[in-house]
Amino acid sequence: MSHLYGHSWKGAAGARDVLAEVLPLTPGGEYVLLLDLESWTHLEGWFGDAGHLEVWIRRSDLAARDFGRAWCLMRLG
Repeated sequence: MSHLYGHSWKGAAGARDVLAEVLPLTPGGEYVLLLDLESWTHLEGWFGDAGHLEVWIRRSDLAARDFGRAWCLMRLG
């Protein structure tokens, strides 16, 4: 299932470790999942077998509509 907003199909724990390095948070900040796009139906084989492309952003950047600060993660398996 692909969706906008909500929770990651793969869980947020693994993503948070990477996001903390590439999108550091200010105190009280949080991450928002903008898009979770699966690859086993319409996009079969585009980014791994049964993988997900996730687009994350800091809530503060989303509020500022600064989508240039979003970060994409490929979550395979």
